[in-house]
Amino acid sequence: MKYIMAGIKKVQGIKVDPHFVLLFLVIMFVVLLFAAENVVKTTLIPQ
Repeated sequence: MKYIMAGIKKVQGIKVDPHFVLLFLVIMFVVLLFAAENVVKTTLIPQ
């Protein structure tokens, strides 16, 4: 989270490239998918 906040602070003074924002959103979506998959595996497999 610290890195994300630092990145946001840096970007505030700069014009943001829409492609960069889109790429960032895609990366976050993939990370969330992996996290959700891990949660499902850890909760379902022991049962």
